[in-house]
Amino acid sequence: MKQHKYLTVDELADLLQIHKSTIYRLLREGKLPGFRIGSDWRFSVEEVKRWLRGQTNSGGETQTGTPRSE
Repeated sequence: MKQHKYLTVDELADLLQIHKSTIYRLLREGKLPGFRIGSDWRFSVEEVKRWLRGQTNSGGETQTGTPRSE
């Protein structure tokens, strides 16, 4: 069985170099893939990578304004 890696809100905010409130806003707007376990949010690393690839514009930045990381 393949082991999946999941991130918390804090870990995802650090990874994307954005504020936690931006994560919650994107979740409210249905723009960020994530799921809840109780009151906590979790994010699949693979889903986040796929989401980032879909969010980049021609300038190499995500639509949230963060530089794209490879």
